[in-house]
Amino acid sequence: MHFTAQIGSKPSRLDFYRSPWLGGVRILLDGQPVAERSPLLFSTHFNFQMLKKYQFRAEAQEVVVEHHRPLLFAGLRPQTYRVLVDGRVVREVHGY
Repeated sequence: MHFTAQIGSKPSRLDFYRSPWLGGVRILLDGQPVAERSPLLFSTHFNFQMLKKYQFRAEAQEVVVEHHRPLLFAGLRPQTYRVLVDGRVVREVHGY
């Protein structure tokens, strides 16, 4: 999964990358890494949380990227990603 979003009053580019095969996650803000999840971590592959949140600040705003997984066969089904800035949804993507 790869998607981008514009956030902030001076538009900053948020890039989200998630490997469908290894599960690694990388989030970049204007080309600089702000959050990562290594595919080498056990919890990347065997985690029973339905919602993963990646939180950081950008331009004095709270940015949250939410990753919702389905309950059954999560690796084989589309997943939902939401980008929230100060509690408002600015982008929602559904897919692999």
